[in-house]
Amino acid sequence: MNISRILALNIPDIHPAYGGVRGKTMSSRSHGYAWPVIKDAGVHTIIDLRNDGMNQRMQNLCEEYGMEYFYYPVDNRADVVESMVSLFPEFCKRIDRGGFYIACAMGLHRTDIALSTYWVFYGADKGKESLTLQGYLKESGHGTSKILRVLNAFYDKLTEKEGKEPMPIEEFKRRKQVINEQNKRNNKSNNLITRLIMEQKYTICFVCTGNACRSPFAERVLKSMLEQEGMNNIEVFSRGTLDWGENPRDANMVRIARELGYDLKGMTTPITREKLQEADCVVIFNAEHRNAISRVLDYANWDRIVMFDKLAFGTDSAVMDPHYQTDAVYQSVASHIVEGCKRMIEQWKDNPPTHKV
Repeated sequence: MNISRILALNIPDIHPAYGGVRGKTMSSRSHGYAWPVIKDAGVHTIIDLRNDGMNQRMQNLCEEYGMEYFYYPVDNRADVVESMVSLFPEFCKRIDRGGFYIACAMGLHRTDIALSTYWVFYGADKGKESLTLQGYLKESGHGTSKILRVLNAFYDKLTEKEGKEPMPIEEFKRRKQVINEQNKRNNKSNNLITRLIMEQKYTICFVCTGNACRSPFAERVLKSMLEQEGMNNIEVFSRGTLDWGENPRDANMVRIARELGYDLKGMTTPITREKLQEADCVVIFNAEHRNAISRVLDYANWDRIVMFDKLAFGTDSAVMDPHYQTDAVYQSVASHIVEGCKRMIEQWKDNPPTHKV
């Protein structure tokens, strides 16, 4: 399963989870572009966690793309918990075999509950780690009380069904404490995000050769992710080292971007000393870009130039220019840039970038 390709989709709150991915349901028509992508990436099962009945459109889409539709409603109501317990063995089978896309309406709280239940009553015994509570990471003010209510009700229903406790009560309490500790860590992250929003404006300029492929794609991806995280203090633009006039973006990159949910509109634009001086950070994709920028940017600001991979992954690798290459190269570069932008966001949550005077 090509998880990185799915994570590159422009859909909020998609994250890896036990050999599959978690996110929001894609039953709306606006997400139609994503279905062939997740199919080609290896998803074979859609797990729907909403508790308002089976979704006919989701079932139809699964049938169209040759996927299994598995309905596993989640809530803290007694009748829903009873249904969860009844379906739990089948739910665990689908998680264990991977290749799934598990979703609730927003990909947040019900998904947290379902995966917490999986870990507490099954995954922990298999040596698996408890996953980060994404819903409670994103939305401050949400405690784990609803998760704990479902876990407690689930424990009671399993005991009633099997005639014995699913695990010693002390072990059950320990596992619930792991969930609580996750929430504490996530609240700390929320405080850091709030601090980031209150910082001064910080400007990033992506620079590639022609401003046709890598830099405009990175600009669009990072802008989208910053908007989703509410990091409104960070501004992003892109330029190219070659001045070849105003031209449309690379057609193949535009198409790949569209498949991933990004609109790569605009025209190519070359670097200028004035625009580079505005940037707190100039992100390049290979050493040749540094040489070109160094001839334009004042020496005192050369320390603002950084390789994309250095900023995202801590390595000195270059990012290949996909121009006139195969589709596979375009897709690989796009996935690499998306993953790099995600890494940047995660770093900035804990260590916000600061404006250079």
